[in-house]
Amino acid sequence: MLAPGGGYFTNGLGDTFSFDSSGVAGGGQIGYQFQFGHWVLGAELAGTWPDLTDRQVSPFFPGSDRVEMRISPIVTATARLGYAWDRWLAYVKGGYAGADVEFRAFDDIAGVGLLNKDHWVDGYTVGGGLEYALFQGVRIGIDYSYVDLQSYELSTRTTLQTPEHFETPAEVHAVTARINFQLGGGFQRVYEPVYEPMK
Repeated sequence: MLAPGGGYFTNGLGDTFSFDSSGVAGGGQIGYQFQFGHWVLGAELAGTWPDLTDRQVSPFFPGSDRVEMRISPIVTATARLGYAWDRWLAYVKGGYAGADVEFRAFDDIAGVGLLNKDHWVDGYTVGGGLEYALFQGVRIGIDYSYVDLQSYELSTRTTLQTPEHFETPAEVHAVTARINFQLGGGFQRVYEPVYEPMK
């Protein structure tokens, strides 16, 4: 997830730290769908608050120099195209993704934080999912999203005043269990398809 430049945190220019973090996230979404026949078009705005945090140490000074990276929240705005049959809807989606990325570099011997940068990064997302209509106005489903965030360049100096350059590209793979309430569709427990059955 991170490709820093040269200096006292890495062996040389272009060396990389590989951040690998996983965790549980919560969030919400709002959107609109229009169905014609079996095809469903829609748009969705979603926000997710994961706790994706990891740290790595310098190969030069593993006992003192370290870097940390955190991603949260993640916001997406996507268009969706789906196919409905009986109570099921399968869809693909794609669009904008953005996230707040926090990056820190520390020198523990000197007792100082060399860099503490909180910045917004833009990118894109693609994915797909499957939904099932439990009853009128209520749907459950599972959704997969791939998020690619563009690289952001950061610069600072070590305690010895050596230039330090970092880049923070990031990729996120998210699998989400979802429950959706259809506004205007009512919440009565009538077990009938939200999507028209195949004829």
